[in-house]
Amino acid sequence: MTIFPTACQKYLTDPSSNVNSQFTAERTRSVTRRLQQHLGDVEMHQVTEKHLTEWLGTLNVAASSLHVYIATLSALFSWAEWKGIVTVDPTRHLKRYFPQKPKPVREHHWLDQASIGDVLALPDTSTPAGLRDAVILRLGFTAGLRRSEIVTLDWSGIDWKGRTATLVGKGDKLAQVALNEATVRILTEWWELSGRRTHGPVVAPFQRRMNFTTGEETIVIRWDRALSRNQVGKIVSRYSKEAGVDFTPHDMRRSFAGIVHDKVGLEGTSAALRHSNIGTTQRYLEKRQDAAVQAVRKAGVEL
Repeated sequence: MTIFPTACQKYLTDPSSNVNSQFTAERTRSVTRRLQQHLGDVEMHQVTEKHLTEWLGTLNVAASSLHVYIATLSALFSWAEWKGIVTVDPTRHLKRYFPQKPKPVREHHWLDQASIGDVLALPDTSTPAGLRDAVILRLGFTAGLRRSEIVTLDWSGIDWKGRTATLVGKGDKLAQVALNEATVRILTEWWELSGRRTHGPVVAPFQRRMNFTTGEETIVIRWDRALSRNQVGKIVSRYSKEAGVDFTPHDMRRSFAGIVHDKVGLEGTSAALRHSNIGTTQRYLEKRQDAAVQAVRKAGVEL
């Protein structure tokens, strides 16, 4: 049995693989395809630790990407050993050959309501680009959408009367989120610009087109394409710098969680974030920098 495509396909279609997202599945296909191309006719049960270390050593990728490759292969071969496809998991000691350097502490940011208001006021909504950017920021800050959900949100999922959006969330689960009045207003303007589309990606990219006869350049909106996760990151980074406030795409969701938590508590926040386990929400809020401040204010300590 070859690693790709045979074993890879069996792995991805087996519920016990615990591969729940399209992104992880595509990454698994990509990694296993590259490995099989390197190995040639070598079948999965013949793969050794030496095969893998030699191949990984030839990859010209960043250290973080290398460890994504290792994690992907480890998950696949661990499953294959459990299924009896291989006798010994050859990925068991790969991390010893490629030790990962300590990562710097990643600082998360929670913006308060005033700071969020300042950020949301930055896009120039009189322009198509500003209107599109306002939609992105509002979907993150006021609806709590993940970056992956922002780029996959489809016009067909917008319920204008009910002021909700239905989308495919984490784990490929259907979810419905509320849209506040201001977000619906901005979203409606963007929808009108789209020609009132009934389907297709909500957040579309722009494309420059050159008329080589006249030398004129025009910018068009590609309503048939979705903006990439990377492009969303760049847009958010630009507004973060403009506002002078550090935040990332996921910090928009964190800030949304903080505001909801202040109003409705832990259980309501868990529901708003669409977490399947309230423990996840607790861990999510534990790192909130202003947690101590909020606790004292709620306690009303006045001496």
